[in-house]
Amino acid sequence: MSEVIEGFRLKKELNRQERQKMKAAYTQILIDEKIQFKSYNSGNHLVIETENRRFDFWPSTGRWTVSNMPEFCKRINGSGIDDLIKLVKE
Repeated sequence: MSEVIEGFRLKKELNRQERQKMKAAYTQILIDEKIQFKSYNSGNHLVIETENRRFDFWPSTGRWTVSNMPEFCKRINGSGIDDLIKLVKE
């Protein structure tokens, strides 16, 4: 039974390390693309604000939402840095 518990602990630690790597990599991509953002919760939540949009981005998972959109499209959810950068630069 202790092998199973140890396996779960190892998996949890590996997942945590992977999220930390993604957080650092995605944040660096935004910096390299010269996209300004505000960092909250030790960098776990990034907010990018443009003239008429607000992008909430969680770099450890790659998930993001867009709000303050025109009336016909109130909120967009997505994942991945490429689509986020494309929307920010529009």
